[in-house]
Formats: sequence, structure tokens, C-alpha cells
Amino acid sequence: MNSREKALEELKRHIEEQRARVDPEVLKQAAEAAQSQLASQGASVPYDRKAAAKAVELFLKSHRDPKDLERLIAAIMAKTRH
Repeated sequence: MNSREKALEELKRHIEEQRARVDPEVLKQAAEAAQSQLASQGASVPYDRKAAAKAVELFLKSHRDPKDLERLIAAIMAKTRH
């Protein structure tokens, strides 16, 4: 496993840990925000930056220490850049 794959696995592990702490209602709202964006575009767009940003924003807001989580995600993403 190369360093990029390791960083992605670490990020996935952290996401799962955080997801376990997040209020299910917040996850529902994030999913609905993403789905509403896709539905308004005919569901033909595989990735919607605005919907993804809204989902991340909701996720960060529900975390006990959003700034710490934001730094952690940024650090992991920085490791994956070439």
C-alpha cells in the first residue's frame, strides 16, 4: 500500500469514527441537501461541489470540535497531494 492509499484509509477511518459521533438527524439533512441538488439537475451529475460543501459544512458543525476536525481533514488531504 503506497502513502496515498494509506492516507485515504486513515481518512476513511477518521470519517467513520466521526460519523459514529454525529447526530443521525444531521446526517439525514446532509443527505437530503445532496439529493435535492442532484434532483434539481436531473440526477445526471455525478458530483455536485455545492451539495458536497453543504454536507461537509453540516458534518463539521455537528462535531464537538469542528476546528480540530477541519485541521485533521486538511492534514490528511495534504498528505495525499502529489
